[in-house]
Amino acid sequence: MEKNGHEPDAVTCGTILNTLCKIGKTDMTIRLLRKMEEGKFKANVVLYGTIIDNLCLCNFGRWREATTLLSGMVQRKVMPNVHTFNILVDALCKEGKLTEAKEVFDVMIQRGIEPNTVIYSSLIDGYCLQNKTDDAVKRI
Repeated sequence: MEKNGHEPDAVTCGTILNTLCKIGKTDMTIRLLRKMEEGKFKANVVLYGTIIDNLCLCNFGRWREATTLLSGMVQRKVMPNVHTFNILVDALCKEGKLTEAKEVFDVMIQRGIEPNTVIYSSLIDGYCLQNKTDDAVKRI
């Protein structure tokens, strides 16, 4: 591509990162993201969201890495959106990490990002999975 005078852009890089995620090459995906960021490419919220989603859903249990990636994203001045936060809240709730899910939710609120129905549904589901129906009802 570069040999023919074309520079990779967000779409090109996103395609590569998304494909690596889909085939389970998460570690390679993160290494490639870091390499791209060392160069002139700046990842956007969609690319980060793709990787975070993969860490949480396809590689269930890697939510710590996902939250670390979220922190790195913010340090690089890429602001997470409601979808990014929902990925983390949902994954944490499914793992029974309600305290951590609530912390992520609180950070989202502190950043001025309005929760949507999907995030509330994730929290309610998390409380119900832990037999904390009173807490679930409070979210309604």
